[in-house]
Amino acid sequence: MHAIRLSIPARPRPRITLVLLLFTIVLLLLLGSGCDADKSAFGMSTDPPAWTPPPRPPIRETPQISTDQIHLSHVEIQRTNWIGLTDDPRPVWIVSGHIRNDSDKCLDGLQLHFFFKNGKSKVRRADTYLDLENFVSPSSEDSFSSRIQLPPPRKGWDLYSEVVEARARQN
Repeated sequence: MHAIRLSIPARPRPRITLVLLLFTIVLLLLLGSGCDADKSAFGMSTDPPAWTPPPRPPIRETPQISTDQIHLSHVEIQRTNWIGLTDDPRPVWIVSGHIRNDSDKCLDGLQLHFFFKNGKSKVRRADTYLDLENFVSPSSEDSFSSRIQLPPPRKGWDLYSEVVEARARQN
């Protein structure tokens, strides 16, 4: 009889199995954490940089023109059939007129105040403000036309207007 030699694969050595197991665990930890451990080890930030808005430009004071040097004339108001696109139920009016700049500065914009008032009393009814961006050269006149919303006047009430603020053009 001949002896039959069985070929049984040798068992892996325990040291190699333990090293492979530790290597796999470390590899999985690094992949799962996005390699943050390596980044922080080298002094790199793991967080994306925080977004910061760009710095605001410096706020410049707009030079003012005395309201005594700005005059309104030929101011007229005309009611329209338009309906405002806002929640404001008041009728839409077209207001137009002339602006006279008697100052030595260029007028770049102004704010006007319109209101209805009974000529006999100081009581005002319904008012609105209008910002205009009209350019008017020194010692000259220009026209304007814009929409405002005011309730209809009562009988005997007239439209009044006044210049609230006049802004000079910045150089």
